[in-house]
Amino acid sequence: MAEKRAFPSTKPVSESGLHELNSLGTPRRKRNKTQGDLSTFRIDVTLEPAYFLRIANNVAISKTRIPDDGVRSKPKENLDVKNWKKFKLILKKVIVNTAYNLYPGDSEKLIQEVCSEIRQGSVSQQHDKTNAEGNEAKLAAKEVSKSVHEGKKVKYYLTKLMLQFPRGTMLKRLCRAVLCKSMSYVRLRRFIQSEFTDRKTLLGKGSHQMGLKDWRELETGKTLQLDVAKRSYQQFDLAKVEAAVEIILSSKCVEHKVWESKEVKMGQNDRVLLPLLHKVLEPKDIWRVYQAQISSENQVSKSSFYKILRLLTAEENYGLSSSESPLHTQLYEPMRNLLRMVVGHVRAEALEGYLQYLDTMVLFLREVYPSHLVQDDECATHSINHALGLAEEKKIMELSCVSCNFPFYVLGLLTKEFGDRPDLLSFIESVRTKIRRFMGQQIRSKHSRRSTSSKQSTNSSDMSLQEDENRSKHLSSHAARYAAKYCELNQSQFQFYQTARNKLTNMTGKTQVAESYTAEEIKDDFGSGWGKRPTRGVQYQSESIADFVDDIREIFEHDILNKIVRTSAPEIYDKLRYKHPDRFDHPPHAIIRRELIQLFNNEKVPIS
Repeated sequence: MAEKRAFPSTKPVSESGLHELNSLGTPRRKRNKTQGDLSTFRIDVTLEPAYFLRIANNVAISKTRIPDDGVRSKPKENLDVKNWKKFKLILKKVIVNTAYNLYPGDSEKLIQEVCSEIRQGSVSQQHDKTNAEGNEAKLAAKEVSKSVHEGKKVKYYLTKLMLQFPRGTMLKRLCRAVLCKSMSYVRLRRFIQSEFTDRKTLLGKGSHQMGLKDWRELETGKTLQLDVAKRSYQQFDLAKVEAAVEIILSSKCVEHKVWESKEVKMGQNDRVLLPLLHKVLEPKDIWRVYQAQISSENQVSKSSFYKILRLLTAEENYGLSSSESPLHTQLYEPMRNLLRMVVGHVRAEALEGYLQYLDTMVLFLREVYPSHLVQDDECATHSINHALGLAEEKKIMELSCVSCNFPFYVLGLLTKEFGDRPDLLSFIESVRTKIRRFMGQQIRSKHSRRSTSSKQSTNSSDMSLQEDENRSKHLSSHAARYAAKYCELNQSQFQFYQTARNKLTNMTGKTQVAESYTAEEIKDDFGSGWGKRPTRGVQYQSESIADFVDDIREIFEHDILNKIVRTSAPEIYDKLRYKHPDRFDHPPHAIIRRELIQLFNNEKVPIS
């Protein structure tokens, strides 16, 4: 709506009757003023929207539209420029016209002084405010001066550190990022020139841009990464390494001991699980087998082959130390013989189920059973005090744990399966005795560790080989990973080796089948003190060698005649298994070694 001008401008007028010079430098003539009666001066607003402001007297009327309620309720920062100017124009009209009609003598002076007092307050308040503002200004100036000085010191030390640290280091990049964000390239370069005159090299523009890039990464919460060029020199052929691994893993070169595994550490957080393999041939003979089967142009070097062989097989001194441990004599060896019996005599439709049962038995006794042991419990196989006879009150306890009952449940099934075979039943009974002895050994070991407050040791079957990442050059890494893949594809040859990898998967569900089983034949075996160490002079398994003494003497005398003085227990064990393939009660290595020592002493063979 077009606005009707009600009152002329009230700018000061010169004595000649002209206005002040305008912006173009030309004088403007004074307009004639018409002053109305003060009693007729009115300012009002229409009662209904849209609202209009009306300023009127008996001479003229001015009407201006007021913005609607939505615009009037907005704060200044959300208001557009056009409406802001509209509000200022309306207020200006109200002030100017009111002053002109109220005091036409010098309305301009009246407007100036009133606006000044509105902004600054009264004279006394202004004086107090001036003093307060002066003190605050002095304090602010002092703080600013101090902050500027401290800021210069911070900038100086950051620049000194940036120039001091070697190129590419993390601290140098961090200092550079802070400086480049706070200062432009030109100002930072001038600062370095003025403060560090002994520096021959200055900050380049590219370095300043990299500093800004580092700052942007820090702002997003990222960690600065060192720009190290990744170089990999593959000094071997993949196909050649894989062919060497397949030759080493063949049955003519190595033998897998069921349930035994080996953990190969390729680095700090990289591990590969392999079956524990024992060399059947000497390393030089395995190398000859490899040379005979692989052409010379497709072979790895001899040193690389021996390195792979050491990586994939057991250590040289492993057999002697591990063959006499309770884990082998009372768990692995009887369970392997039990596995042979099951594979050779169980019906085909039930074979798979029994194999899973045997795997679960070994898994429970080796990995889970030690966690069941407590100082005092109501279960006969859990209570250390009851097993070792340490409890003050000797009471009868039952085998109430379903998982601890599971091995005897499986042996009970095998007893029913071979009820008409006395030889197999006696072997099953010997396995039951060895399992009970193994559980007693675990209890004694737990009690000993608790007494000495030492940490529980890991199983001797899980051997570790620490490989140096920087030294392997990926040869060992690739060989170990390919060997693991090859073993997974040949489960019939490397049976149960993945037990350690999936050792606690659904263990409770696998042992629940023994929940309703009551082992009547073993109730008397778990009385008070059932886990005690045998009395001095009593030897385990001494009865198992009675049927094989003549065979051992025959092998021993044959080796003496052939000047083989140091006949080993593992060699005799293998010969006994070959001579009696249908028997499962072959004496363990420790018993054979004890018999060999006695034969040596009786014969008084000179060692030359």
